Amino acid sequence: MTQQAFQINFGHFGEAFLSISLTCFALTTIVGWYFFAESNVKFLAGGRKIFVSSFRVVSLAFLVIGSLFVSGDLVWTLADLFMGLMALPNIIALVLLFKQTKTVLLDYESCKRDGGIYWSEEKLQKFASIRLQDKI
Repeated sequence: MTQQAFQINFGHFGEAFLSISLTCFALTTIVGWYFFAESNVKFLAGGRKIFVSSFRVVSLAFLVIGSLFVSGDLVWTLADLFMGLMALPNIIALVLLFKQTKTVLLDYESCKRDGGIYWSEEKLQKFASIRLQDKI
């Protein structure tokens, strides 16, 4: 439907432009997610090349199988499932860090009420578990 709308309004140029744009978006999305995943595999595997190489082979196999033999509905269902599963570690961390999070939130709200949000040396010592690489 979108491609037809582009064709009606912009002619054949609009149809080609949309196809090329979607192809570029799909390619950069795959490359971006692959880089993110490989970085995580390198971290988890401690840089051992056998795990990274295995991950590359499995990723390439899934790309080929997914693009040639799997329906779009299954791909979207799996994507939704794994996106939801990625939230689990974050939810667990939020529950485990509830006390610290609440303390920082209350400090933020009081600073916002007072008209200034800042990190002083006193606050850095108060929140000893918070480390800032660059002091503001």
